[in-house]
Amino acid sequence: MELSTRASRGCMPCRKRKIRCDQSRPHCQMCIKRSKHCYGYREEADLQFLDQTEAIQRKVKQTLNVDQDKDLSTPLTRQHPTKENPEDFPGIPRTGTPSIKTDLVPERPPTYSIKTSISEIQLDIPCLEQSLSLFFNQYVSPGDDEIPGLNDFLPLFYQQALPSSCLKLCVAATAYASLANQSNSTSMGLKAWDAYGTALSSVNAALADPTECLKDETLGALFILGIFENISGQQLNIFGAHGCGMDRLLQVRGPRSFASIKGQLISKAVCAYLQIRNLSLGRRPPPYEETWLAALNYRYPPPYRRFMLIVSRICHARADTEDLLSSIDKAVKYGSYTSLQQHCTALTDLIMKMQNIASSHCLWAQGVSESWAFTSISDPNAGIGFGNNSEGSVHIYHSLWMANIWNWNRSSNILLQCSLLKCLAKLSSISAKLPDHDTLEANARMTIQSMIRDICASIPFIMCDINGDGEPIKNQQMAVPVGQNMAQLWLLWHFHTILRSGHALPKQMKIVGEVIPRIGLGKGIRQALQGRGRVAP
Repeated sequence: MELSTRASRGCMPCRKRKIRCDQSRPHCQMCIKRSKHCYGYREEADLQFLDQTEAIQRKVKQTLNVDQDKDLSTPLTRQHPTKENPEDFPGIPRTGTPSIKTDLVPERPPTYSIKTSISEIQLDIPCLEQSLSLFFNQYVSPGDDEIPGLNDFLPLFYQQALPSSCLKLCVAATAYASLANQSNSTSMGLKAWDAYGTALSSVNAALADPTECLKDETLGALFILGIFENISGQQLNIFGAHGCGMDRLLQVRGPRSFASIKGQLISKAVCAYLQIRNLSLGRRPPPYEETWLAALNYRYPPPYRRFMLIVSRICHARADTEDLLSSIDKAVKYGSYTSLQQHCTALTDLIMKMQNIASSHCLWAQGVSESWAFTSISDPNAGIGFGNNSEGSVHIYHSLWMANIWNWNRSSNILLQCSLLKCLAKLSSISAKLPDHDTLEANARMTIQSMIRDICASIPFIMCDINGDGEPIKNQQMAVPVGQNMAQLWLLWHFHTILRSGHALPKQMKIVGEVIPRIGLGKGIRQALQGRGRVAP
């Protein structure tokens, strides 16, 4: 007997009475004839994601029991092998095998433990709630005073926002896009783009209003739109168009926005985002950004505060490198030897400055507390996992946020060492080499290799191949930490830094090439598929 898995399109009263509904619009004629109130129909998108696994299993068991009773009461003319357990019936998950229930549909809360109709329960979970549940699970992780979380400002903002606020509209659009990509649903994708258009109009209206543009929710909405860009693969780089909007809005808001707890939370998230953007683009942080970072720093944990100061110094050093190399090229072009000699002196000073920053970088990594440190273990998935690095060891961290901070530390060091190598190469081309030129060059290349190796060692933890105890996670749908997609989105930037450095070993390139499709296809972050790793300009 074949059981249909097609969800009923009828109204709730007709489904309760188990009669055929004529599906008239706006109300069922059967209900009108019986003078009953018709509650309408479920949306098509809700029906596509309706999980009727338990209902089908119950029907299968009932049918199987009836068939077995008939077999016992009717003489058999031919012997058939019988199944000892109804669990062996097709469609029912066997012990030790993964359940067919999809991870896109949230598990029912304990309040639904009473035996009742599956359709009544699922009717209370529209696609928006499913999308939001998935989004908050995958892109938000809680923090505390010692260790912040990923997008930890969002639950408070969403809870206090009005239903029509631009923040809630942006979150809805981003949640739809995430669910659409992970389920490969065209209809859900169209729903996401419709919601994005509505959210964009709402944000533009808020930015045009002198009062609304200063609200914390407006800045938070721009931040969420940046995530939407990466999920949808809308831009060719990980920072997208909304990064410039956040930069400008932060300047308009001014330091007074730090007075409230909400203002501190969103400003901290946006400032960190903009610092990574400055670091990647070789952009000098504007004076107002540094002033605000100093104002916010005393609210950060001490290790994070020291790290942000080092990152700011690296941003300045990278910007100085590009400015100085450009000036040297102009001096060589126009034959200005006096100016060229001055530039050589400045280049030597800049090399010494970058060495000092690198020393501070190393001291930070060695001086963090135990709660911030990571543990290196042998790879439990050696030979089969995606996280095998060149030495066969992997890292485990206290949280996904902590893993991202350490990789941020490594990526910033890679960029610093790449700038140092450029300065050494330019100096040797226009003047005599420094006495320790070869040593400096070898140390820079060795440091880059070490940072790439450590980033690769963090992949199994960030990709949820292993847990915090270093044990393999066999069922990806069950025991994964919250916020994993946001951590994997940032992992794309670290991958780009590795690829752009030009110092990755073939095995490391292979590791990165294997993980990128997992993020782009498995996690629905289409930015990963933009040139397979080209995630920033």
